[in-house]
Amino acid sequence: MRLLYVFLPLALMLCSVSLKAQLTWEFVNELSDGNLVEVSAVEADVPRSCIYVTGSCVGDMSSAFTTGLNGTPDFSISYGGRDGFVAKYLTDGTFVWAFRIGGPNNDRVNDVAVDLNGDIYITGGFIGSIDFKGTETISSLNTSVFGAEDIFYAKYDLDGKVQWHKEEGGGAADAGERVEVLNSNVFFAGEYQVSGSTEIGGATPFDYSIGVGGIDIFLVSMDLSGAPLWNADAGSPADDQLGGVAVENDSVYLVVNYNDGGLMFRDFAPNMSLPLVNGFFGTYNVALCSFNSTTGLYGWVEQISGNGNEQVKDVIANGTSLILTGTYNAGIVIPFLGVGPNSAFKYSAMTIALDNNSGAGIWYEVEQTVAGTDAVSKCLSFDQSGNIIVAGEFSGTLDIQSTHLVSSAGGNDLYTIAYDNSGAYLFHDSASSVINIKVNDLAIDGSDGIHFVGENTSNVIFGSNSTSSSGFQDGYCAKLSFCDASFSYASNVFCSGNPNEVPVISGDAGGLFSEPSGNLVFANVATGEIDLSSSLVGVPYSITYTAPNGCQETQFVTILLNAPPVFTLCPNDTTVSNEIGLCTANVTYSDPIALDDCSDSVSILQTDLTGLTSTNDFPVGVHGLEYTATDGAGNSSTCSFSVTVDDVELPTINCPADITQGTAPGTCGAPVTFSLPVGTDNCTGAITTQLSGLGSGPVYPVGTIVNTFEVVDSSDNTASCSFSVTIVDTEGPSITCPSDIVQSNDSSFCNAVVNFTIPTGTDNCSGDTTVQSLGLSSGSSFPVGTTVNTFIVTD
Repeated sequence: MRLLYVFLPLALMLCSVSLKAQLTWEFVNELSDGNLVEVSAVEADVPRSCIYVTGSCVGDMSSAFTTGLNGTPDFSISYGGRDGFVAKYLTDGTFVWAFRIGGPNNDRVNDVAVDLNGDIYITGGFIGSIDFKGTETISSLNTSVFGAEDIFYAKYDLDGKVQWHKEEGGGAADAGERVEVLNSNVFFAGEYQVSGSTEIGGATPFDYSIGVGGIDIFLVSMDLSGAPLWNADAGSPADDQLGGVAVENDSVYLVVNYNDGGLMFRDFAPNMSLPLVNGFFGTYNVALCSFNSTTGLYGWVEQISGNGNEQVKDVIANGTSLILTGTYNAGIVIPFLGVGPNSAFKYSAMTIALDNNSGAGIWYEVEQTVAGTDAVSKCLSFDQSGNIIVAGEFSGTLDIQSTHLVSSAGGNDLYTIAYDNSGAYLFHDSASSVINIKVNDLAIDGSDGIHFVGENTSNVIFGSNSTSSSGFQDGYCAKLSFCDASFSYASNVFCSGNPNEVPVISGDAGGLFSEPSGNLVFANVATGEIDLSSSLVGVPYSITYTAPNGCQETQFVTILLNAPPVFTLCPNDTTVSNEIGLCTANVTYSDPIALDDCSDSVSILQTDLTGLTSTNDFPVGVHGLEYTATDGAGNSSTCSFSVTVDDVELPTINCPADITQGTAPGTCGAPVTFSLPVGTDNCTGAITTQLSGLGSGPVYPVGTIVNTFEVVDSSDNTASCSFSVTIVDTEGPSITCPSDIVQSNDSSFCNAVVNFTIPTGTDNCSGDTTVQSLGLSSGSSFPVGTTVNTFIVTD
């Protein structure tokens, strides 16, 4: 089903996918007949940018295939039973033509291949009569019928017109499953059961089942006119499955999943001495055999075995390696690589690279689900750089490379993984369905678009595309492509009225630009040229480039009026303290910076009148600074900030020592003089005042008086000092008594009443007191004798 003119044998290939490329589901074509559709294969015709899809249907397919277009027959009418079909599309999904093949019974087309001229080859199975007329109106019926189901091979030109067809088989069920083209030869492979007179490739195949009717495998080589060249076959005593056919250079490789203790290949000779593949351990093992593409002679045989069920679903070759993909559910042994990872009795997807000259293992990759569900690789192909694209089905959560988790929506979902030719992971994607989606084949076009075909029984989501289920089994053909919508403008800020701006499109050309508001006007939506004279000033506009394959990239641009410059650095207000002993502080600040969206040249000048700038000594106080930025259009803006120098240094003041002094004679106090304290400060303008006490020179009364002086500087910082003045009363009080008195007794008494002036003391200070401490008071009866009267004065 693959034509090997796409690329040459490779020693080393690198992934060609750009880091900017996006995976996008470009389209999905639904194939529904309201009954049961099977889509078996897809093949790309790279030079002619088209693909061919094959399968079978029961009912009306006219909704998918346009009647009368390029010879397409009416698909609402079937031959009867199940019919095969072939459909041609352009790689963008455009339908070109389709035709049925069939008869009154069940018929199917299983595979398709394309040669260098664009002619196509198909194979499948039919029962009874069958019409191969293609897009023509004249029937082209089979000439032979052999048994229950027979094999057919057919060739059509690129317009769908039949060139030749052949039928082969025996009395049991036989069918062609795979077709490959290599240069001037076409190779058909399939499954047969020997019954009665069985003919395949113009010869009788060997009955490996020893007469019990088991399924065996055939390989037929023909020239492009349908003439047989050679044939080979393979089989074991039980039922065998065709795992795939690959062709390259001068070799054909046949892969068989066999179901008994030994499998034998037989070449064109026929050479019954070919090695017998033994070592069967589980349900199915895998055997590979190489044949010379010209002679049909055996080259080598190898096997992949294990103790479970190992099955290869597809195989490709590139001149140095064979790449196989399939599934297994236990341990697996790979030639020359040994035991692979155990699948813990769930099915895991495997992709294995073998040397094409010997079958020796080179590398393998295994993708498993997280817990107990299945993953099966079904098909694979090379892209134009030799990278390997694999597709399959999984349920649950698929753990890709133990890094990327992909969860199914409900049943089986589709996954695809890309590896380079060393087995290194490149990318992955998936499509989901709530029930099941089957993938049967994939093909890669000349732009590395990946076309998948298969069936679904419920709606399937392919990215932004989805199918609408008919409620029955439908078919699909979906394309996953690489898309790069990268673009860039010279800036993300433009100015109204400036010359138009045109971006550089570095991604896929041929797309369109859009902007949702309509306020940004494109002079050309194909190039993305912005009309800056017609567009409105706005912040921001989202410009989206949509590439032809549907991927998008969005960038944001701003359109400005020719506005004043903007200061990107304007110093903050700054407060510093004076330097010790000085009424100033040295101040440094960053120079203001201004930018202009519409001009590269911005002039910045200091426009305040302070005469102060960075690194100057700023006096104590608040200083307002201003810088003005002017652009080339004369628009200006200012940057203003303040520099404040705080005087945090206190003034100083010193007072005299405390003063103690006696009273002046006859005075209850004393005059006191002293030097008046005067405060000092680092800044001028300090004022000293007396807060309490008496000044210098006045008479200070007896006692202590505290003199306090305060100095206040121009920043309201204060300092104070105090001293005491104490006046001590050093002058004693005075008192004068009357002279001594001598007086006779009163008549008839032994005493006499004596009167005298009571003495009163005096003092230099008020408050003195006089008391009689001895004798009798004036006017008392003094007894005969001498009585001493004593008076004491206390100040």
